[in-house]
Amino acid sequence: HVWAKKIGGSGNDIARTVQVKPNGDIVSVGYFSGTVDFDPGSGTVNRSVAGGIDFFTLTLDADGNYREVITMGGSGNDGPYSVEIDDGGNMLITGNLASTFDADPGAGTTNLSFAGVNDIFVGKYGIFCTSDSVNTSLTLCPGDTLVFGSQTLTASGSYTNTFTKEGGCDSLVNLTLVVEDVLPPTLVTKNTTLTLDVGGTAILLPDSVITSVSDNCTYQVTLSRTAFTCTDLGDNSVIVTAVDGVGNVSSDTVTVIVDGGGNFNSPLDCGLSEPVMNLPLDSCSGITADNTVGAPYPTTYGATWAEGYTGQGLYFDGKNDYVNVGTAPSFDFDSSFSLALWVNSLEDGPMFLMGRNRDTTSFSWALRLDNGVPQLVLGGLSNPGPYAATTDVTDGTWHHLAVTYRTGQANLYVDGQLERTYATPLGNVNANSNSSVWLGMRNDKPNERQFKGYLDNVQAYGQPLTPNQVAALASEAAAPQGCTAPTT
Repeated sequence: HVWAKKIGGSGNDIARTVQVKPNGDIVSVGYFSGTVDFDPGSGTVNRSVAGGIDFFTLTLDADGNYREVITMGGSGNDGPYSVEIDDGGNMLITGNLASTFDADPGAGTTNLSFAGVNDIFVGKYGIFCTSDSVNTSLTLCPGDTLVFGSQTLTASGSYTNTFTKEGGCDSLVNLTLVVEDVLPPTLVTKNTTLTLDVGGTAILLPDSVITSVSDNCTYQVTLSRTAFTCTDLGDNSVIVTAVDGVGNVSSDTVTVIVDGGGNFNSPLDCGLSEPVMNLPLDSCSGITADNTVGAPYPTTYGATWAEGYTGQGLYFDGKNDYVNVGTAPSFDFDSSFSLALWVNSLEDGPMFLMGRNRDTTSFSWALRLDNGVPQLVLGGLSNPGPYAATTDVTDGTWHHLAVTYRTGQANLYVDGQLERTYATPLGNVNANSNSSVWLGMRNDKPNERQFKGYLDNVQAYGQPLTPNQVAALASEAAAPQGCTAPTT
């Protein structure tokens, strides 16, 4: 069952036959008496007979909705018997006349005179229609156009046009047009994995992180970043943004996992320059600490060899122990650098871990602890800090600390995790080329800020490390050995 309709009044109403037009409309002919509503839907199309019974020709669309009705008849019992539809959609109707009536259902007149008891009726009818008026409304995207009859519309407003319907009658259309776009694009995203090529690069395409995107108007999609290198190994956050033509925005953050593809296993494989200072602190004896690059071997003053995070390290007693790393041109960084070390602090501080000391007028840079929290100080800036992390690392265990600086920004990491990012004043840090780098104590305040605890694997880089590079340094597994730690 698809559909069924009931049409009829209180009298004798009968359909004789049914046909289908080329356009799918359904035509039923028959006779009716009294008054009948020929609209099977919610509308009302009443027709009344002129005499006993009259013709009706009812047209419904393919879904059974009312299209039109033709009724004809005189004072007698006039009715059709059959209808056929030709290729042009015209209706050929046969029936009987029992009275005189007008066979033209339109504005014209074609009176057929009744001559006997029943006369033969044959008629051909095209599409019958009546003029009407229609009110409608539409929404148009900004920048789009709408052809409305002879008009091309681009702005909100009320418009009127007359259209000629099938059958030749007019339909007056009153259009209310609204030009607007208040809905943001619909954006559905997904995480993805990129594999580096042999050169250590990969390009992110929008389709890789977008499941679907749509908008009732035009839109554009952008990614916060598209290029990745081996310094981005692991998880990376990318913001996907869809903006339509009037500025409505949808955005989402996706995770892009960068895989080394077997060629790169660590960010340290990715073109990271060698540290300008590298102190493994694995000598375990003597007064000089090993230094693979940079200045001549640093000299220890009071600091003693002990078990380190990996291999050996140095113990500082918090009284007068320090290491003089010396000076070298590679230490003269002023606009970008990174510091990294392993620390096992036994007191909260304030304590000096490493830094470049004062020259005759000002200090350079320093990494220190205050209340157990790592701090970076940047001499030469209008606001030298301190710029502090958040974690108290004085808990009797080893922690990896790292700070990175480029003009305008400082980052502080604890155990490979970024804890704080600071917007620093523009300008350069004091290079203090003639001053030495010390560990464990400041040269200008020998009785203050002495460090008590252990240091190992102290490094400095002449560039800001990436988060993944810091994480790689902090992921080094503990492997203590060698020297016996002193009693504290």
